[in-house]
Amino acid sequence: MDLRQPHYQAPLARIKEIAANSQTDWEFSGHALEEMARDGLDELDARNAILRATKAIEQIDDDGPKYVVTGKDTEGRQITICIQVEDTPPWIFVITVWKISTRR
Repeated sequence: MDLRQPHYQAPLARIKEIAANSQTDWEFSGHALEEMARDGLDELDARNAILRATKAIEQIDDDGPKYVVTGKDTEGRQITICIQVEDTPPWIFVITVWKISTRR
């Protein structure tokens, strides 16, 4: 474990680095596109939320690691995105997206 940064920041830094790479291939599942449309979001909102993310939690299952990332979209709304990532070649697969609403 790298003790220069807290362990919970390592996935976030890696994800932001991949997202900022102009060579990164972005893919969105049909489910993610449906959920984004339902919440009034688009692909640009999801990309910006990942680039501006404040938290990323790693989850391991049979398909390998997935990350639940929370950040703000282009209008400052907080959204959460479930993704898979690869470093080489740089790739982000968006599994699902949802807007975090506040109670009023």
